[in-house]
Amino acid sequence: MRRPTFRHALALLLAPLCGTALTALPAQAEPKSPAASTPVLFGSSNIELRVPRTGVTFAVCDWHEMEGETSGGSTTVYAQSFIDCTTSFNLPVDFTVSGHWSQNTTGPTSDPGVDSVSITDVSLTGVVPFGCTFTVTGGAPGTYDHLTAVMTLDPAAPDPGNVSLVASGVSGCSGLVANGDTFEWSGDYDVDPPL
Repeated sequence: MRRPTFRHALALLLAPLCGTALTALPAQAEPKSPAASTPVLFGSSNIELRVPRTGVTFAVCDWHEMEGETSGGSTTVYAQSFIDCTTSFNLPVDFTVSGHWSQNTTGPTSDPGVDSVSITDVSLTGVVPFGCTFTVTGGAPGTYDHLTAVMTLDPAAPDPGNVSLVASGVSGCSGLVANGDTFEWSGDYDVDPPL
């Protein structure tokens, strides 16, 4: 029979002690920072971007998706897609997003399960085929329902931050939108995972 090596004998001798020590290791592991970010996805099949002055809807989209990371009550939105968007006069509109947007909790509402929220740092350029180009910047108010995990952007929502979406860089739009016009953004967004 082969003699055990010193290392093997030492391992056998210390096995009971090591087993006890190893059991305690996970409790001593460094806890995850509460400020660590969490990936989050917002998806809506009913968004609209409308100019109240003219009553023109510049976007009704089959799908709008925002992808970001949540940390400390706000979300940095770093990727987006607008799919199959058309105007109220049945022309397609293509959107280009600039920069990172933010989704913020702005305060409580009279319903304890619902918070006021906003989308800010919006920078969105739209192009309609007849030569109309416009850029929308600013923010939009909304609410977030903790029970349903739905964020609703709604121009009639509480707006403690007094945010608004304003048009600039307008060209070739035949008066349907002009520089300084406000846009109203509405839509229901499923949020995964819930905020």
